[in-house]
Amino acid sequence: MQRGRSPATAICWQSSRATRPQSARRLAIAAGKQVQRLAYPAALLVLVHWIFIHNEAGAALVHFVPLIALVAARFFLTRKRKFQGAY
Repeated sequence: MQRGRSPATAICWQSSRATRPQSARRLAIAAGKQVQRLAYPAALLVLVHWIFIHNEAGAALVHFVPLIALVAARFFLTRKRKFQGAY
């Protein structure tokens, strides 16, 4: 503790530091990344569930093929942009 500051002042400074918008944004980004990492396995589980419950893959694939195409396009387009600047 610095000279001339009371413990209450230190607590006030630390609490204001913890509630800054930058701190909240940093925590939200970290939590969002964790949720995003779970989205793809969850989608695969939904596909498997759908196939087993309805006993046919046709209806499930009608809904999942566009999703798979969008994810593939996102993957390949972002890779292409990353490598364009390297040359």
